[in-house]
Amino acid sequence: MIGHVFKLSRFRFRLTAISPIVLPSGYKGSTFHGAFGHALKSLSPHFYDLFFKPPLPGYGKDPDQLPKPFVLIPPFDEQSQFEPGEHFHFELVLFGSTVTQLPVCIAALESLGKHPGLGKHKGRFAISAIDAIRPNGERVPVLNGNKRLGSIPDSRKRGLTRMALT
Repeated sequence: MIGHVFKLSRFRFRLTAISPIVLPSGYKGSTFHGAFGHALKSLSPHFYDLFFKPPLPGYGKDPDQLPKPFVLIPPFDEQSQFEPGEHFHFELVLFGSTVTQLPVCIAALESLGKHPGLGKHKGRFAISAIDAIRPNGERVPVLNGNKRLGSIPDSRKRGLTRMALT
C-alpha cells in the first residue's frame, strides 16, 4: 500500500556569462542560494516564502528549522571566474508542491542574470539551456536559448521522479 508519493524534479541550467563573473572560491553553493533567494524576493514575496519559508505543519514556527523544498547544486569544479561567452551550469532540484514552479524559478534567474547579477562583481549572465533530468540520467530539453522546446516536464506524465513513501 502506498502512503504518500514524494515528487521531485531535477533540472540542469546552462548559463552563459555576459560580463565577467567572479564567484567566491569554495562558496559557489551559498552564492547561488543567496542570489536565488534575492531574485525570488524581488519577483514576489509570495514565491520567496514558498521556497524559503515553506509552511510545513509539525515543524514548529521557526522557519530556519524547516527543510526547504529545493536544492541548488553548484558546479563542483574549481573554476570560479567566467569571462563573457563562457558557459557554466548548476542543477536545481524541486520537491513537493514546488515541482510546478519551474517557470517562477526561470523568471527569477533570468532577472538575476540581468540585474543585480551574480558573484563579487555582480556579473551578468543569460540562461542558454535547461534540461530536465530523468532518474536514469537522460536529459529532456526544456529550453534552448530563447526557444522553449515543449512543455515543462511534469513528474506525473514524464516519469521524471516519483517515489512512494509508505
